[in-house]
Amino acid sequence: RHPWRRRLEQWNPRHRAIFALERELFGANGPRRIIVQSQLDARLLQTYFRVDCARLRLVRNGVDLKVFTPDDGADRHVVRAELGVAERHPMFVFASMDFRRKWLDSLLAAMTRLPTAESVLVVLGNGDLPRYTTLAQRMGLGGRVRFLGRQSQMSRFYRAADAFVLPTI
Repeated sequence: RHPWRRRLEQWNPRHRAIFALERELFGANGPRRIIVQSQLDARLLQTYFRVDCARLRLVRNGVDLKVFTPDDGADRHVVRAELGVAERHPMFVFASMDFRRKWLDSLLAAMTRLPTAESVLVVLGNGDLPRYTTLAQRMGLGGRVRFLGRQSQMSRFYRAADAFVLPTI
């Protein structure tokens, strides 16, 4: 982000109030233990709120191995057929409920730089669909980006893809 945008956010009363609440929550009088999902979360708490590492406990997100299993090929073929994506074309999946905070705009820009115009990006989730659909069209990605909204069977799309892409990781 641009430095001026960060500055504006610092002056925003809402952002200042949230930061003050977080400072109090993570301060010395806060909870004895704080559960974090990643080492990055731990570093951020230590950097921005000076949380003692002795208070932090890392508990990674679980994965249901009965749902998220390697594909025998069936889902890959069925999903790609449903979407009209040829087997030989690279297919990427992006999933989020907040497209802006997960940097979908950066991913769309990256798609324009791929050496093959046959690659497809499947966008799953309930972000600002009108805004990002328009952005994809303006970037010349119209037919290469499929906005499918929220899906109940995410694992099908993960199995059909060549890669899962999340720019914030």
